[in-house]
Amino acid sequence: MKVILRKDVKNLGTVGEIAEVKPGYARNYLIPQNLAEIATPAAIKNWELGAEQRKKKIEADLAAAKEEAKKLNGIVLTYERTVNIEGVVFGSVTKADVQKSLADLGHKVSKNNIEIFTPIKKIGETEVSIYFKPTVYAKIIIKLNAVEEKK
Repeated sequence: MKVILRKDVKNLGTVGEIAEVKPGYARNYLIPQNLAEIATPAAIKNWELGAEQRKKKIEADLAAAKEEAKKLNGIVLTYERTVNIEGVVFGSVTKADVQKSLADLGHKVSKNNIEIFTPIKKIGETEVSIYFKPTVYAKIIIKLNAVEEKK
């Protein structure tokens, strides 16, 4: 099934692109979430009429995303977690922790855009990507320090 993307969809495409997807994905997710519409000849013609306006908006959004990514690149967030005698970490660093720390620094980032696939439980530094647009990512460093368990 062909659909026209109304918004950027991660791993699928950007606004205005025509994408080939499975019918169930379109019916159950893309269309109800207002992320896409069915690519009928009339819909395609309608999208072509507003292409110039959308192009300017897309360029402005992309520039804003690049600016925000530039501000975030290289930020180091430090966390402390308790470890036992064997060095096993109690607790972890999650997307919510990173989002809160970035908000404290004045950066508004959605939890869905922070790419931590498993909670961080390793002492040391871990690089984390923050997704803005299909071609725009920021890389931040999560530094996890050990605090000895109190007896």
